[in-house]
Amino acid sequence: MSRATPSAARPRALTVDVSAVRRAIGERKLGDWVITDRARRHVELSAVSGRSRWRSDACDDLQVLVRRDLPSGRGTGVASTQERGGDPRLLIGQAVARAEAAIEPSWSTPPAAAAAKVELFDDAAPSAEEAAEALGLALHSAAAGAGAKIAAMRVGVTRDTLALVSAQGFELSWQESRLELWAQIERDGQRRTLRRQARRISELELPSALTSIVAELSSRGAVVPAPRGPVVLELSTSAMLGDDELGVWRALTSQCDAVAERRGLTRHRHGALIGHAESPLEVWSDGVLPFGLRSAPVGAEGEAVRRFPLLMRGALGELGMGPQEAAMRRRSPNGGVRNLVVNAGNGDGRTTAVAGAPVLAVSRLAFLQIDPLTGRAEGELGHATTPEGKVVTAGSFALDLVAALATATRSPELVRRGAYAGPRWLRLGPLTPSRADRRPTSSPTSSRRGCRRSCPA
Repeated sequence: MSRATPSAARPRALTVDVSAVRRAIGERKLGDWVITDRARRHVELSAVSGRSRWRSDACDDLQVLVRRDLPSGRGTGVASTQERGGDPRLLIGQAVARAEAAIEPSWSTPPAAAAAKVELFDDAAPSAEEAAEALGLALHSAAAGAGAKIAAMRVGVTRDTLALVSAQGFELSWQESRLELWAQIERDGQRRTLRRQARRISELELPSALTSIVAELSSRGAVVPAPRGPVVLELSTSAMLGDDELGVWRALTSQCDAVAERRGLTRHRHGALIGHAESPLEVWSDGVLPFGLRSAPVGAEGEAVRRFPLLMRGALGELGMGPQEAAMRRRSPNGGVRNLVVNAGNGDGRTTAVAGAPVLAVSRLAFLQIDPLTGRAEGELGHATTPEGKVVTAGSFALDLVAALATATRSPELVRRGAYAGPRWLRLGPLTPSRADRRPTSSPTSSRRGCRRSCPA
């Protein structure tokens, strides 16, 4: 791949003096606060029809979180230099105004805990430009190995340097890196879009992704309707996660939000049995997974980030909690639900039928919509293969996804991709797909995002 010179980065915004922000906080006599300073460097390489273009961007953002204690309760407000510019007094004034507009019952910030030690920065390439070029080469190599070509691509590399200071005495700095990929894969005049995010190239799963896409594009000839009667869906990693970080597992994580659970907005409550008590399935939230997309040494409010169980022996485990929810429950904060770690199963990949129901090997879902309150899901097959090798490209289904995950057959082989570490495939069902198109009118839960160059708000 030819190397071009990236366009000059836009001038950085003026960096706010953290000590000046702390003085402004002192003038307001605020007892609890967190300051996060982020310096971002983003490089993007795009290529269409053999012509490549580089873009480069750099920006700084300082975010302040304050707690405002009044006789009527406590409020939390956040403001950033992206909104209010570099005047510390204006910045703190905006945060305090928002805190006073969001007063809730009083609570006390839990004692500070040690920050986690976690690897978030991939230094395999000395510079962001070299990392972007390496990602582009890896994509072209995987495509060539699968017998396809790249019609268009956009790869982005983001490198952040962060520093966090809090009223409880935290003074912490670390680096993060992120890779983002969008590509149009072409084979025999047909195209399929590939989207991925990860911190390391190896966790993009490019060879298996390209092989799956080529297999799909090469099997368009023998298309049959969805089978009548019950079937078992064997979801590949791509079908399981889609373009999202967690994919089908969002049905479970939505039941583990402490705020929603306290307000009665989840179908299953803490400790509820949703599977068999002797089930060997274990699901953990791991905020310190090395190079996990959702890993961090501390949370956005300066709270500790920890590993904790979400599902053990068929019952919902701990709930994801920030400082406020933890204080109300008299527990320790854990940083909320982050990366998912699922234990391996003992499923046989050669199985063609379960309880008389044929197994459909699903490589892609056309869409998947999950109700976060109930965990129920509706979806449609995008590409699946019957035991006879015939192709199914349509068929709607609906199921209780939480219960289906709790009893799913899992592969013994594990895979790492983005915020997920777990079985390479899952078998759900038996269930009965519909041949009619019952696609919901609302948007799917799977996000379709390209590279983002802006600093976080």
